[in-house]
Amino acid sequence: MNELKTHYSAQELVELKLNSLPTTKKAILTRAQKQSWDGRKRSGKGGGVEYALCSLPQHLQDEIRNKFAVTVVKTKPKAPLALRQVDLNTLTEKQREAADARMALVVKVLELEQAQPRYKAVKFLCEQIKHGEVSAELMRLVELANNKKGKNRTLSDRTLNQWVLDYEKADTPEARLKALAPMKRMAKKAEEIWWLPDFWRYIAKPTALMWRKPITIFRFNGMSDLRMNRYALQ
Repeated sequence: MNELKTHYSAQELVELKLNSLPTTKKAILTRAQKQSWDGRKRSGKGGGVEYALCSLPQHLQDEIRNKFAVTVVKTKPKAPLALRQVDLNTLTEKQREAADARMALVVKVLELEQAQPRYKAVKFLCEQIKHGEVSAELMRLVELANNKKGKNRTLSDRTLNQWVLDYEKADTPEARLKALAPMKRMAKKAEEIWWLPDFWRYIAKPTALMWRKPITIFRFNGMSDLRMNRYALQ
């Protein structure tokens, strides 16, 4: 997972190529001293000083966080971890692929949350997807996650946010996989369609009348009235 650093050295700030900062290490060190940035000694090889992100001027913090967010959506997603002990007997391969794709998108949101609130992270990712500003691999995951015919390359804020919520409610990788797997649509059996027997009896009933076109209103699964044309044969 990409991680937003809490501290940056002058050299790291140079490498970020920020519009709000000079382009040399010496000039950045001078500004840090002048503006009293909160610094600490770097541990490990090289030593030196690194500065707390939260101590930088707000416009600098915003630019760094925006750079981080752009990096997140342009980075190739990592392959999902192999779930060796997950029972996949109830999932089809297509459901598994969709669930894996949704989890990868959720992880991107969690990465973005390091730089901005969730609602902004979700909105940012959806906007980047809409305008094709993400990696090709991530765009492919959007198609799989949508689980629809055709290549749907858009994603709504509401849908993505719900996937994040479902992901967080699950405690194990198996539970997350099952929570994010799209439900398989099962075709209704004829005997489950309550109005069908009456319908067939009606159209098969001979009458003394000539052809005519009566309208019968059926109530269908709690939905609005469904008007069906039924023809009676003399």
